[in-house]
Amino acid sequence: MNKRIAYYDQLRVLAILGIVCCHVAADFITRNHGLIMQHKTFFGVLLFSSGRLIGVPVFLMLSGALLINKKDTLSEFIKKRFNRVLIPFIFWACIYVIFAVVIQELEFTPQLVFNIFFGVKGGMGAILWFVWMLMVVYIAIFIINKIIEYGKSKSDNFDTNFINVLVLLSLILYLVYNMVQQNFPDNNIYYYASFIPFAIFGYFLTHFDFTRIRIGKIDVTPGLIVKVTFALSILAYLVFVFVIYQTSLANGKFYSANYFDFHVLVFDFSLMLLFRYLPECNGMVTKKVNGFLSSKNVAKTILSISTASYGMYLVHILIIKLLEAKYLYRIKFYNSPTFWLPILLIVVFFSSWFVVWILSKIPYVNKISGAS
Repeated sequence: MNKRIAYYDQLRVLAILGIVCCHVAADFITRNHGLIMQHKTFFGVLLFSSGRLIGVPVFLMLSGALLINKKDTLSEFIKKRFNRVLIPFIFWACIYVIFAVVIQELEFTPQLVFNIFFGVKGGMGAILWFVWMLMVVYIAIFIINKIIEYGKSKSDNFDTNFINVLVLLSLILYLVYNMVQQNFPDNNIYYYASFIPFAIFGYFLTHFDFTRIRIGKIDVTPGLIVKVTFALSILAYLVFVFVIYQTSLANGKFYSANYFDFHVLVFDFSLMLLFRYLPECNGMVTKKVNGFLSSKNVAKTILSISTASYGMYLVHILIIKLLEAKYLYRIKFYNSPTFWLPILLIVVFFSSWFVVWILSKIPYVNKISGAS
């Protein structure tokens, strides 16, 4: 078994937390376009909606960091991805169908099953688009690995040079897609393929030694990287707030930033480098942060949530929808989001974790839990 990398687990926890935040806010946004334009309510909801900055991009970056430049046969690759991703997906998609029919009282039809399994936007299983996108990214990673494997048999430095070229091409494609994305609908192969650059960025950011860089007379140290990336992440977040605020005012309804806004890339780059180099810093503040993250109970909790993160992704919407069907209207959640959003986040996040954790402890059932 490969040794786990602590900051990968920390980032994975942030990613799933960001996704739950985003979807908790989205449930309110879709029902209260008018109320969220009120000043105090707007910024309360925005705080949760900003989870979109972290979630999917960080998950994909970590996939690239872990899988690119690895040797696998086609059968090994398919087996690993099927066991890890598709088996839990099939199980939970079936639960989604049952939930839609029993709890939401929707008619059981082939169209309902299709919409859920393929993550059709606006439906009960809309978040399941992520699984199909992930499959496209995995296929791209497998092809990249085979090219690297062949190239390394011809040249020792082929992998480094090839990755550098891929990073440059990915940046260009990312910027191009940022300009033309309105012409590409969601839930198709072109949209899914547009996420491939995130995996390539993830590998580069976690394997390139940035401390080898020298800018004039300035040596790039872990401490400098942490300071710069911390500042950049805050700046990118402020830009995120400004863009959403201005665009929402202009359109008269809440605007949700997409994954291809440039400040999202800056934020996620900064976040990944911040967590990568944080353990190498010896400042007073960073020592306290590192001490906290590496303490026994905190590290154990982070590891547990990290290993449950994929299952949590699959199950958390079911919990949100269950609460929506049974309780949210009764407590007037949609009239007091600033008060209820933090509570709903805590309930959904820890309930999702608990469900996956329990299932992961049951023999055979653990295969479909989504825990790694």
